[in-house]
Amino acid sequence: MSNLQSGSVIKWNSYENPSDANSKLKPFWFIVLGDTGTINGPTSLLLVKTTTQFQYYENYGDRSSNSIIRFMDNHADIGFDEECLIDFDFPPKSELLETVIEKIESKQIAVKGNLNLSILNSVYEKICSSKHYNYTQKIHIKNSLNRINITNLKEPAKAKRRR
Repeated sequence: MSNLQSGSVIKWNSYENPSDANSKLKPFWFIVLGDTGTINGPTSLLLVKTTTQFQYYENYGDRSSNSIIRFMDNHADIGFDEECLIDFDFPPKSELLETVIEKIESKQIAVKGNLNLSILNSVYEKICSSKHYNYTQKIHIKNSLNRINITNLKEPAKAKRRR
């Protein structure tokens, strides 16, 4: 994946947030969770967007019960400019690897750092518990982590079928 791998922290300098019709182009930070491989077509990256909007996650906030990981005192060590968090109650974004590489080459995206082994293990545990990541995404992320020598990860559970 070029110099991208599971755990890469990237800054997308002019990202248009599709979930907000009124949003302006502005920088967003993402973590690369893994890739889809090339078996079923071109490779896509699975990305999770970070947020600095802590007020939604405080006691009695709209998202206070969401599954999150905060990056506080260690944020600069892993590539973030400010304290932030990732929310596992939102599904990952899929972006074609080719598109991301083009944006890196044109300086629209910068690779800023990497999550360490301990954080990646915590991220994977949260993903496995999340109802907002489907089984296929969980397998792609697990396989991507295996490729960077993070092994002995539990198998994600398949969703139970309704009858």
